[in-house]
Amino acid sequence: MADIKPKQGKWSKKGVPHKGWVCFDVEDLKEPSQVCEMCESQKIRYVHYMEHDDFEDTLGVGCICAGHMEENYERAEAREKKLKTAARHRTNWSKGGWKTSAKGNDYKNVDGFNIVIFFKNNKWSYVIKFINTDESKFSPRKYETEGEAKLAAFDSINFLKK
Repeated sequence: MADIKPKQGKWSKKGVPHKGWVCFDVEDLKEPSQVCEMCESQKIRYVHYMEHDDFEDTLGVGCICAGHMEENYERAEAREKKLKTAARHRTNWSKGGWKTSAKGNDYKNVDGFNIVIFFKNNKWSYVIKFINTDESKFSPRKYETEGEAKLAAFDSINFLKK
């Protein structure tokens, strides 16, 4: 397991459990922009949200601290690897696989969805059509760029899959 400095942050504070924590969620902040709330020194991008029966607050921590807190670094690393893979897929989403429709809109068919990106009223938007049901979901927002609309469609599809 990776090393931590045991005298930093909450690791050195009485009343803060060091073991027995449970991770209940993880989040990709898209860039290192938060400091780990356990060691209070490492800037993190991937946040593991930890809770403990004997501690009132939830802590957002980095992978190494999460692994120590739950005594299973491999589990923390696997969670973070999933987020990194999703981030890579999100980055590649806008780049490839798009075709141009007869109306001149970019579209792609993925996992039972037909995604169309379109420009209307000086803003970009998307519509997701469920191929099996013909149901459609239009983007709730409008976007300044085509790329922003494509990434928002990606996020929406991942939400719909869950």
